[in-house]
Amino acid sequence: MEAEPDQTWRGGHLRLGVANIERAREELAAALSVPVSPVDPLEGAAAWCDFDDPWGNRLGFFQDLSAAGTAGEGLSTSPARPGPRRGAWRRP
Repeated sequence: MEAEPDQTWRGGHLRLGVANIERAREELAAALSVPVSPVDPLEGAAAWCDFDDPWGNRLGFFQDLSAAGTAGEGLSTSPARPGPRRGAWRRP
């Protein structure tokens, strides 16, 4: 017998990289009139906030705060900042 899926589970969500998280947060709240969580920083690493779009999708913003990071680029496929190599993530 299969269990029914839990319709209340709200798993992971997509976070979009931005250069200035405070500004992006304010602009989003004004444009869509949706509640946005406070910015949650991890000193020297990243800051993020979350929101639901008008259709109920879980989304968010993040800003790279690391010294090595290039804030605002988010995920990149440029040669200057390549993403993970194909096959770089392997199961143990």
